[in-house]
Amino acid sequence: MSPALADLPLRTVVRALEKAGFVHVRTKGSHAVYRNADRAVVIPQ
Repeated sequence: MSPALADLPLRTVVRALEKAGFVHVRTKGSHAVYRNADRAVVIPQ
């Protein structure tokens, strides 16, 4: 993971994903999964 991505606050990343059409589908442990029509993204919390 690049350092620039690691420094972003979690809430900022979540808002950007939701604005781009991603929907929270599940959380397992400390990882949240967001999905849109094309792909899934896993966000460590």
